[in-house]
Amino acid sequence: MLSIFRTSQLFFGVFLLLYAIFLHGSSWIIPIDWEPTNAGVWGQWVYGKVGFNTHTALTLGILLVFAQAIALNALESTFRLSAEVSLFPGVFLILVSSTSPYFLGLSPLHFANFFLLIALIQLMDTYKKASCADLIFNTGFWIGVASLFYPGYTVFILLAFAGLNILRSYNIRERLMVLLGFSVIHILVGTYYFWHNQFEQYWSVQYQEPFSLLSGPTFTLNWGGWLAILFFGILLMVMLFSQGFFLSKRIIQTQKRINILFWTLLIGGLTLLFQTTPGPDHLLIMAVPLGYLLSMRIISLDRNWAELIHFLLLAFVLFCQFEARLFG
Repeated sequence: MLSIFRTSQLFFGVFLLLYAIFLHGSSWIIPIDWEPTNAGVWGQWVYGKVGFNTHTALTLGILLVFAQAIALNALESTFRLSAEVSLFPGVFLILVSSTSPYFLGLSPLHFANFFLLIALIQLMDTYKKASCADLIFNTGFWIGVASLFYPGYTVFILLAFAGLNILRSYNIRERLMVLLGFSVIHILVGTYYFWHNQFEQYWSVQYQEPFSLLSGPTFTLNWGGWLAILFFGILLMVMLFSQGFFLSKRIIQTQKRINILFWTLLIGGLTLLFQTTPGPDHLLIMAVPLGYLLSMRIISLDRNWAELIHFLLLAFVLFCQFEARLFG
């Protein structure tokens, strides 16, 4: 199956959509007792229109995961971080984003991850550019948009600062540009809610309810959910301990951009410290860097080994999704 995606031709992107439909298809067969938590004002607006477990919402979730795969492949084709340009980043992003049955509904993190990817593309493009105020402003702006769907993504302002430290010499004005870009979208949305006498709702949803120090999760999971958490933990440790592999025999600019992916992992993981009762879908905050790094690791392997590992991962993901039906 992976041989289909060993190409950089955009036409083959249609197979990514079929792959996303295949992996999210169980959401149409086995309803999951799940509802989103800590959604931002734009996330709540979407749920008011389409719900979160309706057929429309499930279809929108598939399209969002597909859009993330396209955006991640665009990042790969632009910056060429892997040993070989392919559609693998999108494939493994879809795979990682389908691991848990709780990922298959219309999570606010599906929206947020798409806009985080746009921010990453803007950030990585600032390397060795004398004039890039627009890219820096846009990085903060798109992080701000992501946080309107899931307020926890506000923490990725730290990623923008860390990325600028990695890619460019220190300049306080560039940090202020990031903050300005982030603030502009929030000021515009806050003004809209103020104009409609709903500013208290906006403030509560975006800044008060989602954040609490070390509150911890309160949800209960089926076996598929616990297996997905175990999978994320193992995958995270493997990627962190393989950092030397990812950086070896790479040119400096590629090493710097790969380090940004590791910072994305680290900062995403830190959100567990201050997120109010994170839901089981909160792990999606690490799906983008984990999917990309996993694709880089797989494409470096012999083709037969790559096919085998992909098959085993695919079987594991399907087991996590269908274990409720298999074991009642």
